[in-house]
Amino acid sequence: MEELVTAAVTLGVLLLTAKLAEEVFKRIKLPGFIGAILTGLVLGPSVLGLIDYKNSEYIALFTMLGINFLLFIAGAEEIKGLGLAGKRLHIAFIAGIVTFIVPTIVMLIYLQHIGLSYYEALTISIIMGAVSVGPMVKALMDSGLISYPQGRLVIIVGIIAEVTAIIVFNSAIRFLDISMLVTAALALILLYMFGKYIFTELLHMVESYISVREAPFAILISLILLIGYIAEYIGISAALASLGLGVFSATYLEERPDLLERVKALTFGFLEPMFFAGLGLNIHSINLNAITLGLIIACIASIPKITLGMITFRNYRFGALMLSKGGVDAALLLTGLYLGVISTFMFEAIVVSMLVMMLLFSIPLRGNITSSTETVKFMVKVDDIMDKKIVVKAGTPITKVLNQLLRYGAMVVIDDEDHPLGYILASDVTLSNPKSMRELKVEQIMRSNVPVVSKGSKVKTLVGEDQTLYPIIAVIDDNYKVVGTLHYQDIIRGLKRIIVR
Repeated sequence: MEELVTAAVTLGVLLLTAKLAEEVFKRIKLPGFIGAILTGLVLGPSVLGLIDYKNSEYIALFTMLGINFLLFIAGAEEIKGLGLAGKRLHIAFIAGIVTFIVPTIVMLIYLQHIGLSYYEALTISIIMGAVSVGPMVKALMDSGLISYPQGRLVIIVGIIAEVTAIIVFNSAIRFLDISMLVTAALALILLYMFGKYIFTELLHMVESYISVREAPFAILISLILLIGYIAEYIGISAALASLGLGVFSATYLEERPDLLERVKALTFGFLEPMFFAGLGLNIHSINLNAITLGLIIACIASIPKITLGMITFRNYRFGALMLSKGGVDAALLLTGLYLGVISTFMFEAIVVSMLVMMLLFSIPLRGNITSSTETVKFMVKVDDIMDKKIVVKAGTPITKVLNQLLRYGAMVVIDDEDHPLGYILASDVTLSNPKSMRELKVEQIMRSNVPVVSKGSKVKTLVGEDQTLYPIIAVIDDNYKVVGTLHYQDIIRGLKRIIVR
């Protein structure tokens, strides 16, 4: 019992300090995950020694889970962006492959030259050649560059480089075992079949036949965990399997933004900071030699990436985006350490190089943050733009709300005292059995956890917490009663009305 209490306190302290450090770095326009890594570094054996990582298997567990969930979200949100490239997809494909291959080859030559074994040198080269799209997209959004055609194209190039790195990494760490490679190839085919024809259908079936609240969320989480474990057992990296699941679930999650937001809340609120803090905890000593080597590796990896980026995008800001590190490549790095492919010394050097590259990546974008809408966001209140109240009582028969659902697409479900209970979508009705529809009531197929906002809140509240991703928002008064509803189109329409006025 004492061991469990100690582990719980350790996890709590690590999570709290990591999130606070992330916030500090974000406020100075630097990637938040740098703060989480430094938190692990300071609390770990290399500085204060407050957390003994080797004896904390619970931390190691959550660190590894963070890898799977980060890759799942990357697949669900980033890979679908390939359609943004349109006719330029072939250009983005070539640029992405070259952006990965050239730095990888240069790095491999250097690491072989300083005496690393071919196997370790190849693994590290792949990691340094990879591009992490998550921090890249966040930087593009914060700087306003995502609205430019080049901004969208750079995402596609990054995605292709990222996926290529994952596939090559998975092949590299398994290439010594031919039988495992054959098994992994068959498993990939099965994973593709499962993802394309079974995965989303299974989630639809859960929604249709299981009335337990949060059942789709529970099934989704369990499948991410199970598929990741099975993949590792048969020779596929859990990272690649999780990425594939994310890709196959992208369309399903687009229709259910509330479900995606819960997965993201679990990942970015708990597993991601634990993952990056785990990177810092794995650094057992501050070694001057490791720091020096890390700086050299960062320079060797950065020069070809920036050069290729500037040739492709003809702009140094977009070229610097190719230095983005922090999500997928960090997951591959930790996987290489756990498998014994990468030594502790080289792990510490690569962490240093990744931190340096992220700082170089961030500097050209720091002074380009958009602020033209800040005044509007801070001044306008929800009550100023709200003009509808689209609600339905929980006990109402489905047949009586079909016309309203056809018109609005979504409605907030309330109880007899006008308190919000959930929401119902038009798509929920289409999934119901037509023969039993006359007997169904709204409460039987509604979705729980409708987002709520106070009528006196500022519009910034909606934007800052991504509540506009939901199909409908309940506006409440001081007594927690629904007094109106909002859709993201209502927000834009209300702002337009105020501007014109």
